[in-house]
Amino acid sequence: MTPRDGLLLLAKPPGLTSFTALNAVKKKLDTKKVGHTGTLDKFAEGLLIALSGRYTRLAPFISGMDKRYSCVFEFGTETASLDPEGGVVKTAPLPEEESLRAQIRRFTGPLMQRPPDFSAIHVEGKRAYQMALRGEELKLQERPITIYSFEVESWQPPFLSCSVHCSKGTYIRALARDLGRAVSSCAYVKVLRRTQVGPFHLAGAVAPGDFDPESSLKRGRDFLEKLFSEQPLTLKDQCIGAVRAGKPLCDDFFEPSGEDFPAGDRAVFTKNGELAAVISGDGKRYTYRFVCL
Repeated sequence: MTPRDGLLLLAKPPGLTSFTALNAVKKKLDTKKVGHTGTLDKFAEGLLIALSGRYTRLAPFISGMDKRYSCVFEFGTETASLDPEGGVVKTAPLPEEESLRAQIRRFTGPLMQRPPDFSAIHVEGKRAYQMALRGEELKLQERPITIYSFEVESWQPPFLSCSVHCSKGTYIRALARDLGRAVSSCAYVKVLRRTQVGPFHLAGAVAPGDFDPESSLKRGRDFLEKLFSEQPLTLKDQCIGAVRAGKPLCDDFFEPSGEDFPAGDRAVFTKNGELAAVISGDGKRYTYRFVCL
């Protein structure tokens, strides 16, 4: 491991792109090997999880996690981008509160959602937002998502303050669009704040300008074991070389030993608490997902 390897909880401010926020981290780490696990729109704020060095291999485990948002939807107006940066393309009467609350209950559970035209989705080799900016016609396919909870915090027309707990791939801008149309009105997202990704909370995040490589990067066992459902294993010192060389995994490599091979991914740490590898069990054996040694 090097001082550049780690996980960072970044508090992105509104008005700053995710890539600009990450550039501040790259400069202080003096490395280009910094990646994100899911961007936030420029107008949005909140938790952005970044990975550096060898920890970038953890990205697939984090990008698939569910997310929580605090939002403000403005009804009666819809913008082209479904956020404050787009021009107004539609206006409509405001909905009644009773109708609004009734429809919100229908926007929970498994749903099919069409992404916004202004999104980074690839369409025939092009980004959807690039095609939208050129005025090209888009027919984005609906995708399965899950809304675990959709709670109203206040309704002060035309503004709905709410909190949303959702699966990977959910567009809150599309949720506002669809809810607005369901109540015979229209809507866009005026304020969006990501407060949680899986077990990671915004409360533990640092602003880009406050990032300190010595104190802000997370590498400890207690922190990283949150990524996996199975308890982590400890790699025996005498087996470090075998794992580094990618030799077939044996139960005797680890402490505790004599266990079964539970299905799913689990982390492996050295006795010093450094992440050594992520392995996967299928009930009969372990295989490597990746090695960090």
